[in-house]
Amino acid sequence: MLRFNEMTKDNWNEYKDIMAKLELNFHPTIRSEEKDYLEILSEENITKVAVFDTMSIGAAIGFPLETDDMDDYFIAPELRQKKLFYLFKINVDRAFQGKGFGQQLLSELAKAAALKGYDKMVGHFRKNASLAMMKKFGAVEKEAITDWEGTGEDFVFCELDLAGFTAALPEENLSTVENAKRQASMKAC
Repeated sequence: MLRFNEMTKDNWNEYKDIMAKLELNFHPTIRSEEKDYLEILSEENITKVAVFDTMSIGAAIGFPLETDDMDDYFIAPELRQKKLFYLFKINVDRAFQGKGFGQQLLSELAKAAALKGYDKMVGHFRKNASLAMMKKFGAVEKEAITDWEGTGEDFVFCELDLAGFTAALPEENLSTVENAKRQASMKAC
């Protein structure tokens, strides 16, 4: 069964191994270290750790963008009047990718941000499954950035409107595992 836990500075030790493993999915120049996470966890943030049965399989972390940080994150002037939530990381263990877990993780984080009053979720995404997933949720590409942070990869800055984002994911977006469990329980009735 999939559930979502909060990650805090107090329970960091419970999740630091999976976070270190997930960082290996990123180019070395953009990998975060323990001190980076502890700094984020010591400030206002929203975190979700995806736990499948007893195994942590992914995480999503974001924080509010303050006005003085908006230049660092390439925030357009027209967005600066909005309450913005920056999606710092979303990552799923490679063994669990392609099964819908990332979509559920993103949905949980977006719902939590919307409930806290954020207008938009913004972030920078590689041109891979992360970007495709964001677009599936309705994110709009705003700007392409060449050679993001020296990675040799182009990233795309996106924004996702969080208005009305408290509804559950449609059935077709649920993971294969969750769909199978639901179908089995429906047949049993």
